[in-house]
Amino acid sequence: MTATSGAPVVDDCERCGRVPARAVTLRAPERRTWSGRLCRDCGLAAFRNMQSQTLWRGWHLSRAGPYFSWICLFGNMAEGARLHRLSAPQVHDRAILRPLSRPLDPGRPLWQRRRTRGCLAVVALFTTIVAAVMTIALVSVGLSEFHKRGLRPIDASNAASVSGQCVQITGATLDGLVDCAGPHSGVVTGTTTQLLGGCAHASDATFLVGGTTRQARVCVDRGNHSP
Repeated sequence: MTATSGAPVVDDCERCGRVPARAVTLRAPERRTWSGRLCRDCGLAAFRNMQSQTLWRGWHLSRAGPYFSWICLFGNMAEGARLHRLSAPQVHDRAILRPLSRPLDPGRPLWQRRRTRGCLAVVALFTTIVAAVMTIALVSVGLSEFHKRGLRPIDASNAASVSGQCVQITGATLDGLVDCAGPHSGVVTGTTTQLLGGCAHASDATFLVGGTTRQARVCVDRGNHSP
């Protein structure tokens, strides 16, 4: 389309007058929407600035800030991808008057900006804290359940000193030490370093206890039990 008397063509950038350009709609977490027709460079500059502001400020603007921030980030990413597919801005008609004489500088990519790195650092810290809290909670629940059942731990550090004590066994798992006056699944007869055999009685069952760095095999007489 030919421009006359400085009138802009319908497909030029509304900021610099370059072509090609496309309609762009960018959203901010404050529920603000910006729409316009931009070339690749002007559009990427607006997109990157909007994403950077959303990453830095969007999460704490309101209670719904995190929810709207995700919507804005992913919605704007789709617009950014479409802008990337445009070819480099070209002068269409020097008679066209626009606010800028040249396209905006898109600036550094998002991942190279301090705000983006700061946001990622905060997310990483938050994730680490949540993971640590959940781990502590799970361990606490496990220990609480362990003690509720009247169990005492048995591992590589005390395996050699529990001979003659009673244990609770569930399936093929040695749960721990229990009071011999109550229900138990067997009695510890000693420890062994052999994969098979090596216990006081041939009928004894062996159970591996301990971690990856230190382990022990506990011999248990399952014939000596009480219901």
